[in-house]
Amino acid sequence: MKSSAVAAASYVQDPAVTHGTRPASDYVISRYADGRVGSRYGDLQWDWTPYSSNGRYAFLNFKFWRHSEPSRPAREFLVSEMQFIIYLVARKRLGSTLSEKTLDGYLSGLRSMARFCEQNAICIQDILTRKEHLLSYVLERSTRQTPCHAVSLLSTLAGIGAKELGYEVLGDQMLRALRQLVQQFAPARQHSPIPTRIYSQVISVLIGELTAFESVAEAYLGLTAQCVSNPLLGRSKASQRAAARRLNIALNRPKGRFPELLAQQGLTEYFRAKGLKPAIQGLTRGLARIQVVARLVIHVFTGMRDEEVSALQYSCLETERRCGKDHFVLAGSTTKFNHGRAKSVRWVTGQEAARAVRVARRITDLCYRAFNRQGDPAQPTPATAPLFAAISYLECGTHRPTSTHGRMLPGRLAHWSRLKELRALLQPTIEEADLHELEQIDPHRAWRSEPQFQVGIPWTLTSHQLRRSLALYAQRSGLVSLPSLRRQLQHITEEMSRYYARGSAFAKELIGDNKYHFGCDWQDAQPVSAAMSYLKNVLLTDEVLFGAHGNWVEKRLRDQDDTVIIDRETTLRRFKKGELAYRETSLGGCANTQTCDKLPIGWLNIECIKGCRHFVGRLPKLERAIAIQTKLIKSIEPTSAEFRIENDDLNVLIKARDRVRQRVKELA
Repeated sequence: MKSSAVAAASYVQDPAVTHGTRPASDYVISRYADGRVGSRYGDLQWDWTPYSSNGRYAFLNFKFWRHSEPSRPAREFLVSEMQFIIYLVARKRLGSTLSEKTLDGYLSGLRSMARFCEQNAICIQDILTRKEHLLSYVLERSTRQTPCHAVSLLSTLAGIGAKELGYEVLGDQMLRALRQLVQQFAPARQHSPIPTRIYSQVISVLIGELTAFESVAEAYLGLTAQCVSNPLLGRSKASQRAAARRLNIALNRPKGRFPELLAQQGLTEYFRAKGLKPAIQGLTRGLARIQVVARLVIHVFTGMRDEEVSALQYSCLETERRCGKDHFVLAGSTTKFNHGRAKSVRWVTGQEAARAVRVARRITDLCYRAFNRQGDPAQPTPATAPLFAAISYLECGTHRPTSTHGRMLPGRLAHWSRLKELRALLQPTIEEADLHELEQIDPHRAWRSEPQFQVGIPWTLTSHQLRRSLALYAQRSGLVSLPSLRRQLQHITEEMSRYYARGSAFAKELIGDNKYHFGCDWQDAQPVSAAMSYLKNVLLTDEVLFGAHGNWVEKRLRDQDDTVIIDRETTLRRFKKGELAYRETSLGGCANTQTCDKLPIGWLNIECIKGCRHFVGRLPKLERAIAIQTKLIKSIEPTSAEFRIENDDLNVLIKARDRVRQRVKELA
């Protein structure tokens, strides 16, 4: 085989290699709103920041070789092919404009192709037009993403057409073969829900972190404001000298080292508890930490995706008064499955997320004032500033972002691996019970064979896990068994159930026609969650069930060895069709698929236990209800009518408990 350099020399000059009309190297490929050029066509890296959907820096990098390796003619030709294809996809493709993330996805596939081409002395056109080269490339890479990228690129280029591209790409027959090849790879595993013990700890830690910061916020942010206004305050002597030279100011060192400033503000213990260095760097690190906490709290109590939280603006929090109560809504935007165009969306949430937004706003207030002091010609208003502004605007131990072009940039909060202390709190060690719970949720997945799900190692937390866990657990179906977790999610569950329920006009108003909004995930998770609760609490429980439906399960679905005879997939399918239903009650559960006609007057529904055919009774719940009812009766005047009513209810519960206990003895 010829070397890539020799091959490049041959096909660069080969007249048979045809292509469409390409722009000149100095053609402006991106331009800022004020007229400044971002990049030109011939640049090895295109600055796509002017078209960024979330205000962040965005670059399209065509370099596919290692940084230490030199450029060669073969590489330059492959880069020119990549540039022309991305130019066509960005400018000539029919339909809406693609986001920078989508374009970078195309470019990622092209960089992989370019590396293969260099190794095999061919060009990208060969892969796109010759079946043997494309199959060789796909099979050599042997990952699911490779044929997926190839299918997407071929489909897009076919839509652009040979007149623009300069050659015909492989057609439908090859696309069908590639799609069949995709099916041969193992399907991508779904994001795991978080086991309830770990989920509860994550929420408790986040709320605790938020509360702790709120208790010192006035002093913390006040000290930060002082350090921002005085570039010498709290810095080391070396930093003070550097700042004086850079700003051309007199070196008048203020009194007090940073630890002394902490003591004056009463922040010493807070810094020690959070593992923050008693220096100016610790000050900004603490702000970054609380921004991450606020961000994760929003994830937990809204179900937003990572990019949707990043796109939130300062003015995102809305309070709506309905039925005499205040309800919180976060207004934002998403580009998910919308071809890169920002689309307005709203999420209902609770008090905890509202607290997180308010804390984030206070930090952004400082960043906004620091941003405006720099004299940028086009200053944003507070309402249009990002909710999570970059901490580096404060210039407290960090460098201010450059080339903002009149826009405040959000901080890069997705990568929080450096906050080791916080990660340790949010990633407890996996226990055997956690894996057992995951196996109950999805028994067909080999959880223990995956390296990240091993007993004794820290749980790997991702933001998307928070989205799926909220949709799966926070239904009123009994899946969330830990009392602490129930208390934490109670308010948000009621809010979401009210607004995201099927048929709710307000849900339609919030979601619009966005099929990928979290509210749709919430609605889709309802039958799944109910089915899993039914399997866990009715079909697969070791408890002796009672009540009409409980007795039916005992007689019809268990054999003589007490083995449950059930088809899990069929059960789930029947729940989705509405043929089965289940929700937890104070005495067990209800399997009624219709609207209940036995609504309780108080906290107990005695009518259920008296003979409802949909009732599934559970002895532990019955005994807890008896204990609570007994305590209630002791607080009531014995001669009152209320006492007689509550005492009659207690007698019904006790008689039911005695019957179940007698049955347990007979079975033993």
